[in-house]
Order: sequence, then C-alpha cells, then structure tokens
Amino acid sequence: MTTQHLRPETIRQLQRAAFPAYALLAGIQLDLFSTLAAGPKSVAALAEQLALDADKLQVLMYSLATTGLLSVEDGCFCNSPEAQAFLVKRELDYLGGEFEAFSDRWPRLAKTAESVRTGKAQAKIDYSGMSQEELETFYMGNHSQNLEAGRSLMSQYHFSGYRRLLDVAGGTGGLAIAIAQACPGLTATVLELPNVAPVTQRFISESGTGESVEVVTGDIIKDGLSEKYDVVVMKNFIPVVSKEQAQQALQNVGQSLKPGAALYMVDMGMIDDSRLTPNGVVVHSLFFLNVFDNGGPRTEGERRRWLTEAGFVDIERSTVSADLGVMVALKAE
Repeated sequence: MTTQHLRPETIRQLQRAAFPAYALLAGIQLDLFSTLAAGPKSVAALAEQLALDADKLQVLMYSLATTGLLSVEDGCFCNSPEAQAFLVKRELDYLGGEFEAFSDRWPRLAKTAESVRTGKAQAKIDYSGMSQEELETFYMGNHSQNLEAGRSLMSQYHFSGYRRLLDVAGGTGGLAIAIAQACPGLTATVLELPNVAPVTQRFISESGTGESVEVVTGDIIKDGLSEKYDVVVMKNFIPVVSKEQAQQALQNVGQSLKPGAALYMVDMGMIDDSRLTPNGVVVHSLFFLNVFDNGGPRTEGERRRWLTEAGFVDIERSTVSADLGVMVALKAE
C-alpha cells in the first residue's frame, strides 16, 4: 500500500491532545479562572495580583484562549460561560479539584506498556496503605464527581420513595449526601474500609447531613450485612476489583436488599459486549489496567450474568453522562 497520499492526521491529533489539558491544569492550579470571575483582566494585572511571571503567563493565557475557556478582547481576558460555571472556586459546581485529581492519572498511563508486558499493574493505587492525609487529598478530587453523580441519578430516577439507602465503598459519601439532601425522608449508610471511614465522616460532617447520612466500616467482598435496605448504589466499584470479587460482592449486596429493592450500579468501566463502545469509557480503561492488578472494564453481558446469578431481575442499562454508565436491577420477590 502506498503512503503517497496519506497524512498522519490521527497521530498528530493525539500528539497535540495533551497540551490543552495541561494548559487547563495550570490555569486551575494558578487560580486564573477564579481570579477572572469578577471580570476581565489584562495579563499584567493578573501577573501582579497573583505574583506570576507576566511573559510566561501571557503564553498560557493565549493557549487557554484557543481552548474556548477564555476569551480575549483588547488585551483583556475573561472566562467563558463554561469556565465561569465550573472552574471558579467556591461555586457549587466547581470541577477544578476533580480535574486536578484526574491529572494524577496521566503519569500512571505512561506505565501502560510495562503493565501489559508484565501482567501486573505498574502504577497501583492501594487505598488500604494510604495515610489519612493521602486519602483526604485523593478523595477531595472525587467529591464533586460523587455529588454530581448523585444529582444526575436523581434527574433520571425517582429516589423519593426509598427510605434506606446503602452506598457501597462510597469514598467521600458525596453520592449519598446528594441524594439525602434531596430526599428528606431517606436515611443513607456509606459502607467503607476502616482506614477510609474517618475521611468519609469528615465529608459527611462538613455537608451538614450527619443526621441522615452515617458511615459504617466493612468489606462488601468479605462480609455480608445484617441490615436490610430498599436501595443500594455501587459507584466505580465493579471495575476496580477482580471478576470473582465482583461476583461475591453482588451476592452479598443481594442478601442485604429487601425483595423488590433496587440496585444502581454506576461506574466508568461499563462497556458494550463489542468492547469498542462507549469510546470514552474504553479509552479510560487504560487507567484500570495500570492501577489494579485484577480490575478492568466489565461488559454489559458479564454484569447481567452476575446480577442474575445474585438473584436480580428486570435489569436495565442506561447512561448518567458521557463517561458514566448505569445498570439498574431489582432484587427478585
């Protein structure tokens, strides 16, 4: 095959893709978007206010302008509506912390070849071995994502009829917090490992939902639960454990549910049986490959089989966002 008329367009596009993302990360870390929240500023004014080098800041500002997150007119920069809504600190929908946490994954992706070569994750995340400070830093970036997942779930499904919710491996408890805040008659329990539970409790206390949200310690893979719930949520749990552990966890979850109760499985590792779509989820799966020895994306067919074996019926699949899939199932009567 001749390459005379071919151009490496896809290769060049992928080669350039990292630059805008790192520009955004720098803008967040330098607090540029929050500083521009009050109105347009010149590079010189920003540099003086934030104690930055004006020449280098100018390069970054124009780079951000090419992404569409900033606009520039007469030498003054201002936030786009999207940046104003999601990149200004202290705003309810602030995503900067989530983006900073996500950027921690990029260096891990550089280990992909070695992880594939050895069959072992080369950039492991070991939740059980993290210090309290490391856990708080790690989960801080996930909190807004968890809150948003809870709000998105409620926009598609009715939670007002539930009374007792279990959030399995809920991390910051953000998902349970969002649902409890919107459903006054609901009480929520976040199940977490003993070393993570204090971090979860901190986020619950700061949210002011301590009367309706509690945290308990346990391991859903190893332990059954004595309490019975009418709804269980599992966010980003299935892709981080082995297939055998996922099956055991679903068995234990099934035993903790009342007949007719609902399970919402929400995560970034839910792919079609073709393993080619959704595209964003398939690409994101490189993260699981590098940080978990036995984790990975799980197909719809695998999940349906495991749920059926655990006693679930009426299994339906949908999406919460471009990257988050959801599978809903009911415990058989």
